[in-house]
Amino acid sequence: MINECEKNVCVPYVPSPVEDVMQVLKKLNPRRGEVILEPGCADATNLKEAYNRFGLIGIGIELDEGRYNRAIENVRGLPITIIYKSFADSKDEIASADYIYCYLLRSVNNEVIKPLVERYAKPGAWIISRHFTFEGWSPVFVERRIYVYRKSPRRNIIQRILEEWKR
Repeated sequence: MINECEKNVCVPYVPSPVEDVMQVLKKLNPRRGEVILEPGCADATNLKEAYNRFGLIGIGIELDEGRYNRAIENVRGLPITIIYKSFADSKDEIASADYIYCYLLRSVNNEVIKPLVERYAKPGAWIISRHFTFEGWSPVFVERRIYVYRKSPRRNIIQRILEEWKR
């Protein structure tokens, strides 16, 4: 079993009110086949509901073995992938997501998720965080203590220069 506090990513389990999350997603007009990622997905209820209501393809990352096993069982037969690993190592999953839903902690948002999103998330990706903000980011809107952010739809000039320099 992977240590739950690997890389200092320790998050207590508190279930999300699914209806609140779905109402926020509905405002974003998701399209069938887009990808939603949930680091710390627990039993994958949000991912399952996002598929049932909007046709979103789900990726869940869960580090607790018991919650991981419940998630696998909960989404059997659906186009939802549950991965057993630390979300600190989720750059590929973040890069593929159109929506990233987090119900983590402020410290985890800012020290783990934010750098990954800034570096790997695709332009235009939506970042949705229940209760906890991302420092230095301005939400597009806030509803029911859910903060909704969007990565700039265009790469900024610094990103382009760095990418060209690496070539």
